[in-house]
Amino acid sequence: MKKLDYEQIMDIQENATRKLLNYIDSFFQKEMNIKTIEFYYPDFDETRTNTAFNVWISLDYMTKYGKNFIELFLEDNSNNLSNLEKEILSERNKSHISLFEIKNIKGDLMYVKDLLCNKHHIVWEPELSKIVDKSELIFGRISKVIIYEKFIGDLSFLPDFSKSIFLEKVFSNYDSIKDKEDNISMKYYLRKYSLNMYKIYTDCVYDVLGFDDEDELQLAEELGEFESFLKKSLSESTVEKHIKNLINIYEYFLYDIDYTLYDLNKINLNELIEKGIFDNFISSKSKLNSYIATLKKYIKFLNNEKDEEKYRETYEEILKISKKREMYFKPKKPIDMPLYWNKSLDKPIKDNLNKKSILFLNSYEKYLFYIRNNNVGISKPEGFIKSKYLLELNNIITQNMIAKMSKNIVQSDLPLIHLFYKFSLSHYILTINNNKIIPYEKENQYISLKEYEKLALFIDYVWNALLWNEFANCSYENTEQKYKYKIIESLNLLTPDTIYDYTEIKYNEIDTPIFDKNIIHIFDYMGLLIFKEASYFEKDSISTISITNLGKAVFNILKESKSRGIENKGKIVDLNKWKETNS
Repeated sequence: MKKLDYEQIMDIQENATRKLLNYIDSFFQKEMNIKTIEFYYPDFDETRTNTAFNVWISLDYMTKYGKNFIELFLEDNSNNLSNLEKEILSERNKSHISLFEIKNIKGDLMYVKDLLCNKHHIVWEPELSKIVDKSELIFGRISKVIIYEKFIGDLSFLPDFSKSIFLEKVFSNYDSIKDKEDNISMKYYLRKYSLNMYKIYTDCVYDVLGFDDEDELQLAEELGEFESFLKKSLSESTVEKHIKNLINIYEYFLYDIDYTLYDLNKINLNELIEKGIFDNFISSKSKLNSYIATLKKYIKFLNNEKDEEKYRETYEEILKISKKREMYFKPKKPIDMPLYWNKSLDKPIKDNLNKKSILFLNSYEKYLFYIRNNNVGISKPEGFIKSKYLLELNNIITQNMIAKMSKNIVQSDLPLIHLFYKFSLSHYILTINNNKIIPYEKENQYISLKEYEKLALFIDYVWNALLWNEFANCSYENTEQKYKYKIIESLNLLTPDTIYDYTEIKYNEIDTPIFDKNIIHIFDYMGLLIFKEASYFEKDSISTISITNLGKAVFNILKESKSRGIENKGKIVDLNKWKETNS
């Protein structure tokens, strides 16, 4: 057999598919009693839904003869098929719907894993491989097509943060089926109960987008128009990528502000991209290029097809962004640490370090060591550490048994790790690259600092940079931070090492609790105070608070920094080493 190129193989596959669909159509024309089939698929485009349905009905629909259509077709019409067409259909009949994760991409070849059957595949995708990234999730089917395996039929994507929900629903459904059919394998389940898979996928997509009916119809209409326009000149896989990008942009940015895709002219695209990079929604240069390409095409479509006057400036804006795209991912020089240096403040901090402070700093050293020696992944779109690493980190640092037993824990559930993460990125000790958190320029400089300097740097960050309400996940905006000097003044009245009833002093002359929620635990971790929550297992137990000598010294410094009107309030330690390295 002569060697076939990609286009020739695709032509043979399309001919085989066309003949099969004609056979199916002829079959149903003769049938008198056809049952209604409830087929679920995200309703963004009728053509894609029809393609997905055609693939399903040709493979998974069981006729009254107890066979699927490929089996019947090969029996009834094999004389009308070439040997290669027969081979393609026979191999396709072995396929099943599943969720695949892209593990690697090398040229035209993609290395993917079937997450439901735990099987690895190497698929030949000259077009698709150029527009997808590692770790992306594809809902589809894989079949051998003459030479290589490849994806067949309609391909759909699933956001990474929906993976666990999707898998949980599938395995739950599989277990319920297995209760009735003991010997059913996962592969056979995916064929026999594939309609369940399509419904689970559709539900996950709609859950992610949070559609109500009106939102769903509006987005479907906007995407449908653009998709029809793209199909005139682009391949199906490229169209799919652009549609996926628009859905991501809508879900990430537009939905929460009640905008549709038609409202792109109302937003600052530069701010959208910068925010996306900061939030790790746009995690790499390739992602940035992909989103810019999609926005250029879509805004040009709106400009030419909808309203030139309305979208002209927006189109010019995306063209400018496209020209300067290299600037967005240029390594940034770490900013100078904003310092207030006063030697009279140095000695009290240095002299009052306690065991708890040292334990806190040692915990951060363990955190850095773990990041340095493990390939720690970042989840999308929130850009935080993935749960499997969180559990390991938390157990190394705190030995917290509650977290050890949790399955769906998120970073914000662990105050200490959440603080370390934010602090590290803020001071360029760590950075994020290709969805991994890795050491960065300032790591060695931090390690070379003295213990009191390290703690001072943390206190400075918590006092001046950390958004308390965001960190504590409070419902009351920024009330705590607004009253932070009053909180400090109240704490400074306490006598060190004296235990107080927390409920009696937490509203002392101010309108907000003293360090309520997670913030109080941060000051406790750093050794500035000691907070003990009431025990549910001890009768008449109360929450108590006391400040340490270190806390007294620090609170007094922070309080005085306001009264003196010092420019960089709260900066309490000499970090000239740090400053010199940035100058």
